[in-house]
Amino acid sequence: MKLTKWMAATALFLSFGVAGCTDDITDEVSQLTRNTDEVSVAYNKDATARISVRVPGAWSASVACKDAAGQETAAWLRLDPAEGVGNGKDYQWITAIADRNLGGEREAVITIVGATRGDAVEVKVTQDDGTFTVKKPVLSGDLKANVASNALLAVEYDKAKGGEPVEMTFTFDGDNRGLAIKNYTGTIEGEGSGKIELPITGTPSDIGVVKLNMKMTIEGKTIFDDVISLNIQSENFIFSMDFGKFVWGGDLMANKKGKCPGGKQVSGQDITGLEEADGEVSVGTDGAGDAFKSLGETYRINRDLVGWQGERVYEHPGYIKLGTGSNNGWIQTPKMDKLSSAPQTVVVSFDISLYDKSDDLILFTAEGAGSVEGGGNISLPTFSGWANAKWTTCTFVVNGATSATSFKWASTKTDGKGRFVLDNISVMSSAVKERTEPLEKVDAERILYTSGANSIEVEWPGVADATGYEVALVPQENPSFVNKAVVPAAEGVDDVFSHEFTDLQPGFYIFEIVALYEPNPEFDSEKVSVLLGTEGFLAGPLKTPEATASATSYAVTISWETVSGASGYKAVLKEAGAVVKEQSVDADALSCTFGELTPDRDYAVAVQALYESKPEYNSEFTADIAVHTPALLTRPVVHLYDGFEVTHNMAIVEWDIDAAQQSDTKTSLQLLEGSKLIYNFSKWGLPSAKYKFPRFVFGGLKANTTYTARIQRISADASKFGDSEWGEYTFTTTAKEDHSDCLFYADFNEHWWGGNGAAIAFGMYPKTEKDDLTGDLTQLAYTSGTPVKNMPNPNSGCGAVPADYHRLFLSQWDASKLPTATEDYMLRSYLTAGILKFGSTENNGYMPIPYMTSLTGPTTVVLTFKSSPYCEPNTSTGDLEVGNAVLDGREGVWVRLKEADGAKIVKADGVAVAAENATDVLVKHKLPAEYGANSKKCFEFTDHEVVIEGVTAKTLIQIYTKLYKATAEYDKYNTPGDRAWIDDVIVKKQ
Repeated sequence: MKLTKWMAATALFLSFGVAGCTDDITDEVSQLTRNTDEVSVAYNKDATARISVRVPGAWSASVACKDAAGQETAAWLRLDPAEGVGNGKDYQWITAIADRNLGGEREAVITIVGATRGDAVEVKVTQDDGTFTVKKPVLSGDLKANVASNALLAVEYDKAKGGEPVEMTFTFDGDNRGLAIKNYTGTIEGEGSGKIELPITGTPSDIGVVKLNMKMTIEGKTIFDDVISLNIQSENFIFSMDFGKFVWGGDLMANKKGKCPGGKQVSGQDITGLEEADGEVSVGTDGAGDAFKSLGETYRINRDLVGWQGERVYEHPGYIKLGTGSNNGWIQTPKMDKLSSAPQTVVVSFDISLYDKSDDLILFTAEGAGSVEGGGNISLPTFSGWANAKWTTCTFVVNGATSATSFKWASTKTDGKGRFVLDNISVMSSAVKERTEPLEKVDAERILYTSGANSIEVEWPGVADATGYEVALVPQENPSFVNKAVVPAAEGVDDVFSHEFTDLQPGFYIFEIVALYEPNPEFDSEKVSVLLGTEGFLAGPLKTPEATASATSYAVTISWETVSGASGYKAVLKEAGAVVKEQSVDADALSCTFGELTPDRDYAVAVQALYESKPEYNSEFTADIAVHTPALLTRPVVHLYDGFEVTHNMAIVEWDIDAAQQSDTKTSLQLLEGSKLIYNFSKWGLPSAKYKFPRFVFGGLKANTTYTARIQRISADASKFGDSEWGEYTFTTTAKEDHSDCLFYADFNEHWWGGNGAAIAFGMYPKTEKDDLTGDLTQLAYTSGTPVKNMPNPNSGCGAVPADYHRLFLSQWDASKLPTATEDYMLRSYLTAGILKFGSTENNGYMPIPYMTSLTGPTTVVLTFKSSPYCEPNTSTGDLEVGNAVLDGREGVWVRLKEADGAKIVKADGVAVAAENATDVLVKHKLPAEYGANSKKCFEFTDHEVVIEGVTAKTLIQIYTKLYKATAEYDKYNTPGDRAWIDDVIVKKQ
């Protein structure tokens, strides 16, 4: 048990009296007891802690103290009281009172002895580190050329005892550019923490760096003696960020490895950003997790990200990466508080590059206030390989920026192609333009108003360079009474302004507005006047709305601009000139949708503005706007994929599409058993440019059961096509095969999660890799898996209980040994849908065939299996032979007798094996270009047959890939890893 600190402020109270409280105490002790064996006290003088004792008879207490180095020292802790007499029932309190600690954390031991029995107990007392510390000087405020300095040089200190003399001397190294700072001599007045701030005075003559030599001594000891750089910026400077405090991770743009704490990406709320980067990481490794979601406020403070916002933002040396392989990223600066509330033009520049193989359009926007001149869409060069990466410097003019403005960068793609990197953000005020003519007048046609019985609210568009607007409302019958107001430019929202006039008498009014130019009223705009009225007063029929229309396959939407004075709107839908539907909506609604229409059909829509219950003031209908509901995408033709035979629990379906309409990017899939819906996957992102074949693995099926697979194409652009109708195909699973004639059999078809890489078929993947696997697996929540998606390492386990995963999908192996993860049993072997994947990007893989304990003596056996290099198609074209994204394990796989027990390999793929290779032989497989993968539209396995003589129950046969990464062979095979696929592993007696 450990008690918390008591500060000095409570010391006087605690040191009074030791009489215990007897309330509710009914027990009595026969020996000395205390309430704790450890307490702590703060570093300051008279910091205290309390300890209670109960003892029958007299007692005494003593203290043995140590310094921060653990050496015995003079007493720095005293006790009040140090002795007493107890009755064995009441609590008695001892107050430990500490002296000021000027050094590191130190300890003392209080020994309490009972006189009656001679028993003793100890209590350890720890006093906090009280070392006086001083931080490096920090510059705050602004240093701008030709602007008087408001900068301060601040020195923060902690745990001062008070009274320390402080001296600071300054000299400039070279040209001071008009700046000055006075030497300082003073004393730290009180105990604790504080700050000394010294003003840097003068008006900098020009931009550049001024070197300031500073020496600081405290109590005669030199604390700081170094050069401080004073960066004088342009008077137009507003904001900058060079991400200079970002130091971890691989250097993507230089194509170089980097460093991270512990040699890996770090994450967590406890990461400060000050940890030592002591381990090397690869080029593509992020230095830390998401700066905003995965790390805490301390990290963001130490990376100068206070006030920033973002998502999926990752550290690299001197810049940031945004986005992941499965989602987009964005970041937004703090508000530009150096600007005023008056809109002005600023220039924003930054360095930017897409990520390797990304091709997204990056969006740069002004948030809060202002607009990017010409729009902020950024189209950047694409590239493959970080050796080809280059920065692009972009410069944008932003009009109407204010102190509410911040700037945002974002991508949109969520398939890994929306990643980008960002650096060197600079925001400068634009040179002030000298006006030579008046402002443009407010567009009268765009002045809108809403009337009440005694009020009129007016809305108008902004005018460029206006600093405000003078508005007036004049009664038509009493022009001498004028209701005036000025609306500042800062009050605009998205460059739209408004003002409400209240307490009006019913009637007609003249609204007048002038755009103001504060620097020189001579350039104010012309006055604009329009006639308005309170509720019930309208000057003629309402204006006809300005409308547009759009259509999807089953609906037509008409949208319109606000009409001043309208109480609502009426929209009609026509077919062959006749009205077939109509809708009336409130004044706040500016669109109307007609649904349940027929695809691929001509319609027309129109709208009119309504005025209360007086149809004579209603506007005219707009002219008919012709629209056509798009046709549906063609229904997919569904069938079984002919490269995979249906099993008792798994099938691969394929569907044909009309690619001339669109290259499908989303698909909905269903599987039914009769009328029962087994799976329903809505709008999954498949196929893709990389995996272009529309194929899917349905698994978890029952043997001898009929199913219907249903496929729906999802439109990528609803204005061109609607989603297709469902295509269907019915199939029946087989009976479960009997393999009792085999010594060993593993076709991995029991495992149906993930994709099938050889067939280039997408699959289903559990959303949670730690699911309960004891129930109906078809009822788990699934997400789509790419064709090369595999489950995690089975050694460490998948599912809530790894033994359940082993029982379901690796029953041929002893589940108790699987977690050992050694090459003697199974190592780096990952299950996909019907295939076993060997190895990883960093290492090779092993799969042993369990001991064949049914053998009673030496036996000749035949091992057959299939193997293939681990292949991924070209990322951008989907080509299976040229420019593969991955082509690992090109040489082949190896069969060895890990434990021979007299056995030997005599033949491999029809070729006799030399005696020196009788326990370890390579079997080669074909590469995609050798068997024509593009024409076959899949990756193909190579069949192998290995004859082994003298196999016993103690022979351990192993299939594995070689680890070339650590050898000179690595360059020969040019592979980033040692991965391969294997399937249909069978052992029979010859």
